[in-house]
Amino acid sequence: MSAQGWNSILPTRERSNFLLIYYFTTIKRWTALFLDSGFRPAKRGIPSGGVKDLGKVAGVVLPVREGKLTVQRAVLRAILNGLRLRVKYQTMGGKPVLWRWVRPHALGHDGYRWHVRAWGEEPGLFLDFVLSRITEAEWPEEAGPLPAPDEDWETWEELILSPNPDLTSEQQAVIAADYGIRQGRLKLRLRRAMVDYTLAHLRLPMRSGNEEVAKVIEIGVGIG
Repeated sequence: MSAQGWNSILPTRERSNFLLIYYFTTIKRWTALFLDSGFRPAKRGIPSGGVKDLGKVAGVVLPVREGKLTVQRAVLRAILNGLRLRVKYQTMGGKPVLWRWVRPHALGHDGYRWHVRAWGEEPGLFLDFVLSRITEAEWPEEAGPLPAPDEDWETWEELILSPNPDLTSEQQAVIAADYGIRQGRLKLRLRRAMVDYTLAHLRLPMRSGNEEVAKVIEIGVGIG
């Protein structure tokens, strides 16, 4: 509520003594007072970017992992217009940086960095390319239809999280509160291509499994 709004409901004799500092509806907005973390609240009258650090709140500072602007422009143009793109991509496998042809059709964010979802012409597969690892990109060119639909991207799945029933009731309650689980199950609808990224972001085992985490929380995946 704005200061004007508050004044409208205050008795006249109290208005001159009333000072509205800030009104926050969520902890994210409240911590904006203490963190200069780049948070930009949309609500008018709330400070953007925070104020002086008062030593009350701390947050994780992450690097910017977006890729070169020239690469971003080429990738976005290819996605929006169904074009093919020649890129130079750096892998972690120790192989030399090579030029390759890709057919980008979507972007995905794993909570930390952007991935380009694209058909790789050389392996003949849909793959995720980390945007910041594309070191160069030529201007995209015309291309025909994709050779096949991207099933992992087009298929929606329902990720179901629930506390492991082997835990005590107290432990299950802790897990439920930690993950925001209501009535024993949490359902998240997402694209199949984003399932492992979501699990990794939640520090849960990917499809390969993790016995230690599995002792705490059960994970189910079904068609959404």
